Amino acid sequence: MPQVLETFPNYLTIALKLVVILIATTIIERLSTLYLKKYANRARLSPTAENAIVTLSRFVIILGGIAALFELGGLPSDWFVGFSALAGTAIGFASTKSIGNFIAGLYVLISRPFNVGDYVRMGDVEGIVEEVSINYTKILTPSLNHVLISNQDVLSLRITNFKKMGKDLTCYVLPVEFPREFKTEKIEEILEEVVSEYENKLPKKPEFCMMSLDRLAKRYYIYIYVDDPQQLFSITSEILRKVASRFDSESDS
Repeated sequence: MPQVLETFPNYLTIALKLVVILIATTIIERLSTLYLKKYANRARLSPTAENAIVTLSRFVIILGGIAALFELGGLPSDWFVGFSALAGTAIGFASTKSIGNFIAGLYVLISRPFNVGDYVRMGDVEGIVEEVSINYTKILTPSLNHVLISNQDVLSLRITNFKKMGKDLTCYVLPVEFPREFKTEKIEEILEEVVSEYENKLPKKPEFCMMSLDRLAKRYYIYIYVDDPQQLFSITSEILRKVASRFDSESDS
């Protein structure tokens, strides 16, 4: 017991050193990040360059904090060597992924399967392309949320670009489905009534056609033409609501 009491002040000193180092590292990291972001804004650096500088700065500061923990905290130096080797392996793995993402980003920028402002569907995500960088593609979805897709994932996804080639129009394909027992004439009559309401509201009157037929359903595509892709966020749901309302009225009568 007396031996424990004698060593207690040493442990307390080490603990205080560790706390001070952790607090100092956190403060330095926050101030450094704030300064670098302000510098990037003044220098008008791209978001990609800003992110790279901030990430590198954080890594250096955190590594310095870890080194201080081992040196000033009185921890064995062998631990630091082992930790450095582990960190190096992790960084190497992350770098491999970063390089692959960088190459994928260059391919996307050169091949240009889409441009900023295009309305696209990538896998199960669709919306307006807001940014294409070396690292990721940013999509504004109809729910007004931003989705970031790494460029490596972009290359592996099926991409649909609704931009009409050679024209400044976006042609969005809206699928609608009706029960098999509904009469085709009545379906097309209601669809014609709905799309006719947009003849003077859009640059081109919407069109529709039957795409498939089986024992359960009749499936149609409605082609919606807009100048501004952001119009699709409201028009698609508006058309669906009107079609459903017309069929509800027919059913009630």
